Amino acid sequence: MEGLTVAWSQGYEIIPVQSDCAPAIRMLQDPTAANSSLSLVRAIVGLCNRAWVVDFKWIPMESNFPVDAHAKLSSRSPSCSLVMHNTPLHSIHTLLDRDKFDPPYCRTMPL
Repeated sequence: MEGLTVAWSQGYEIIPVQSDCAPAIRMLQDPTAANSSLSLVRAIVGLCNRAWVVDFKWIPMESNFPVDAHAKLSSRSPSCSLVMHNTPLHSIHTLLDRDKFDPPYCRTMPL
């Protein structure tokens, strides 16, 4: 949610959102999501209905390792607010190289 809010405030017009959580992606892509009983889902759908394109895609967990590692390292920050980096943290360069040169996965979205 915070990432979408920041993207909107920065003027981005096309936002790819990737997640390894298939149920969350299905929930957000559901045509009835705007009427969800979950306030977070309704809030995200409200953001997505603005004048921009937000594309939710499921990706295999293996291909999400670099982002997951980055998020976990950033969450060690003493503040609980959103942390933004201009470049990837040095400690995840190996994961990024592995993802770039030799992706160890080839799966499709689970049903």
